Amino acid sequence: CESAKVKALEQQKQDLEEEHAGQVAESISALKLALTAQESEALAALKEEHAKEVESLKESHAEDMSALKEEATAEAAEIQAEVEGFVTDFSQDMGAVKDVLESLNEMWSYYGTSFLHRARFCRAASKASDASPLVYRERRRLQIAGINDDTALLENEKKILARALRELPRSVKESLLAAWGFARGTKQRKQRLVAHLWTKGKEDMSANITLLLLQGNQKVPAEFLSFYKF
Repeated sequence: CESAKVKALEQQKQDLEEEHAGQVAESISALKLALTAQESEALAALKEEHAKEVESLKESHAEDMSALKEEATAEAAEIQAEVEGFVTDFSQDMGAVKDVLESLNEMWSYYGTSFLHRARFCRAASKASDASPLVYRERRRLQIAGINDDTALLENEKKILARALRELPRSVKESLLAAWGFARGTKQRKQRLVAHLWTKGKEDMSANITLLLLQGNQKVPAEFLSFYKF
């Protein structure tokens, strides 16, 4: 009888333990499900918040880019208008002395005169009421100074011109290149434009583009400055 009671108690204990284990397992499973649901909700909320932030940043970036584009376009238009005005005024002033400068340019080419010196002389001659004294003095200067054998000086000046041309606003650069007959798609346009500077009949265009690119350029060596204060 005692043995049966012990067995019954052990069986009852075992049943209670199994029941308790089952309840614990159910509780853990329910807790896991609850945590998974909370994690999913939290993750969904984070994704939604992140998406809103990204959209807000996109709108802000688009507005900033639009403002920058408008500012850059306005600045480029202003620069181009100034350049076109400069070129037009200079070309009109050059008309009166164009024939004289063509013959003088032949001497400049022969003696290897700096482009900047030629351009500054052209500007001074175009503004003078009588350019004859300036032309006479320049011819005498060339004869006295003799031929410039430093070909590296002119080559360096051409490199600075090409670099300055590259640094112009795109619209201004394209206008200048088009004016010289170099359309988009033409190979080595900037180098070819520089190579055409100060060729016969191009004195006025060469002078205005040289002044535009080199006048006030801090990278221009002192050797490029003219012998006279024009």
